[in-house]
Amino acid sequence: NDEHPELACHPSTIPRIARRIGAQAILILEELHRLAPDLTEPVVLDHFESFVGPQENGLGLATPIGQDTGWVYGGRPAWHRQATDASRREPRVATRPQEVERSVDDVLPLLFAKVPQGATLHIVSDGDARDARAIRRHPRGRDVLHEVHVNPRSRLKGEPRDEATRERDRALQPNDNLHTLVRHLASDHRRETIAFCRRGEALMERAAALRVWHTLSKPVSIRTNARHTPGMLRGVTSRPWRWAEILSKRRFVSRIGVDRTLRRVLERRM
Repeated sequence: NDEHPELACHPSTIPRIARRIGAQAILILEELHRLAPDLTEPVVLDHFESFVGPQENGLGLATPIGQDTGWVYGGRPAWHRQATDASRREPRVATRPQEVERSVDDVLPLLFAKVPQGATLHIVSDGDARDARAIRRHPRGRDVLHEVHVNPRSRLKGEPRDEATRERDRALQPNDNLHTLVRHLASDHRRETIAFCRRGEALMERAAALRVWHTLSKPVSIRTNARHTPGMLRGVTSRPWRWAEILSKRRFVSRIGVDRTLRRVLERRM
């Protein structure tokens, strides 16, 4: 329209700006995590599964989310190989073993940094044995209350849920809602798509931008007409943020400080 005319730009401009926004979103999440108060709620831990390029290039994203507030306590990647026919015929992915466990190893220090001295870290997860192994071998694994809800078998269409399935859905609802929202909003994360990311760093950057919006701008429930965002419930902010405020200040890696995994993502060395 006349008020906001469309301006022509080079095809590389949009990916370059998207990369800068994604990198800033990663740094914003790290900065706010340090400013947040102590962790006193259960944390739902699960992996968001997507792929990069061919579908055998599986990339999981550990997403620990507060069960009461919906606050996302960071996110760490985990490469792994998908069991596809193409990967069985000609493996093209040189992934390291135990990547999923390493992603949990990266998440646990973030959570323990916010747990009050002498308190117990309450983690809720599905029946993935890799999560349990990573928690057990952690130096503070004894301080973790690990609540497990095994994923049920696939139901037939119209088949009702049993009580165990209902209990699992209630316990892991914050994580399931975030994963569904990401798949709904980003076409490259859908189950069946040809709009895939070509780099794992791009996937991490776009997911971080969505997590910033989910944490600081989006109400916890649009259906119930709620006004509070996860950031407000977490005590980090007193009102929803707009993107103009979110991107009003530039963050630097050297000033905020990130771990080795996120530094590889920001420098695109994955």
